[in-house]
Amino acid sequence: MQDLSAKSAYELKTPYAFWQDSEGIPAYGGYWIEDVRTVELADWQRTGGRGAFVNLNGAGMNCDAHINEIPAKQQLKPERHLYEEIIFILGGQGATVIWNDGGPKHTLEWQEGSLFSPPLNAWHQHFNADASKPARFISLTSAPQAINQFRNLDFIFNNS
Repeated sequence: MQDLSAKSAYELKTPYAFWQDSEGIPAYGGYWIEDVRTVELADWQRTGGRGAFVNLNGAGMNCDAHINEIPAKQQLKPERHLYEEIIFILGGQGATVIWNDGGPKHTLEWQEGSLFSPPLNAWHQHFNADASKPARFISLTSAPQAINQFRNLDFIFNNS
């Protein structure tokens, strides 16, 4: 992870835009997406699944969305972050395990249409229960605000 302060000091791009570019997945913009269930995704190394960013013009870079896909009968990598996230399940079924360091793990099961939000900076890991097809969800996040404010990815993603 890197400190984005120096990188963005003399550029017109925000720290969030530099981070987004470094993630290696497509980013969709504009005022609308016709169907988030069919948006083209790419392998997302950090999460272990497939994904894409959505940055709609009307959001004013205060929030973004990530579309994520979990391969059949697999799971994403555990993660935590210092930005808020609300997750809506677009298709499939599975479970998410949520925990804090040294605390008990809590499991919530989900299916198409489920909506939930992991607590701020809590570890969470998503699992696809279906052996035959991927699960897809979209997350609305406050990542642009957090990354632009703190400018340090270790602080955002590795903060105990």
